[in-house]
Amino acid sequence: MKLYISFDMEGITGAHYVDDVIEGRGQYAEFRRIGTGEVNAAIEGALEAGVTSILIRDSHGPANNLLPEELHPTAEYITGWVARKQTMAGLDSTFDAAFLIGYHSKAGTPNGVLSHTYMGRQFRSIKLNGEEVGEIGLAAALAGRVNVPIALVTGDVAAVKEAQDLLARVQVVAVKEGLDRFTAKSLSPSESRARIREAARRSIEQLHSVAVYRPATPVRLEIELESISMGTAVSWIPGFERNGARNVSFEHDDFEVIYNAMVVAGMVAGSPGVDNPDF
Repeated sequence: MKLYISFDMEGITGAHYVDDVIEGRGQYAEFRRIGTGEVNAAIEGALEAGVTSILIRDSHGPANNLLPEELHPTAEYITGWVARKQTMAGLDSTFDAAFLIGYHSKAGTPNGVLSHTYMGRQFRSIKLNGEEVGEIGLAAALAGRVNVPIALVTGDVAAVKEAQDLLARVQVVAVKEGLDRFTAKSLSPSESRARIREAARRSIEQLHSVAVYRPATPVRLEIELESISMGTAVSWIPGFERNGARNVSFEHDDFEVIYNAMVVAGMVAGSPGVDNPDF
């Protein structure tokens, strides 16, 4: 049995401020250890349930956050930023299940710790077929494209509720509760690891009941951008339509094409001369 793990960082135990999850700042070094420990806990639980092969995708920021020397020896891992299927690079139809570890809620979620959607300075919201989704939904749709279910999601209370609302019978672990966007009440790291290990084991044992998430095709992507100039710039990308001052849309049958179009839109919106946070 093959397992895929996508690791983000905002949703791990204790992380609550931007400097916690950016290399070279604040307590980033400590949170790298905590995140690596939570991934290892998920691996241990999955192995107990019979998983034999594991691939980890470090998908946070520049994708070099996990500590290789401390990772469970059973797993292989992918590091480095790639635009194509960024958060789920390496996933294909040979995998039986996927976990999302350390994930966060979508932009604008009340009490969602470090909440944002993909590119926080560029995207106000993303919708798939009229339903607003965050990075959990985007990852689940990439997995669904190759018929892989999301079996476990860990993060704060807001993130796991988002997962439960979207994904039928998914196992979840809330490692902290947001009191505001930059304030959290957390479990101890050891308690988080224990709960993640148990939920991982249970999620594999109950995998037969977990549904694959597939948006109906053709998939319509709608993006609300942060500024009018961003809307203008993205509307120039072939295939995008402008639907308002800050709103654009893109439609396609293949969700990988949809995802890659979203990535390009974020890159264009954030380019010099377009992304001006001071105006």
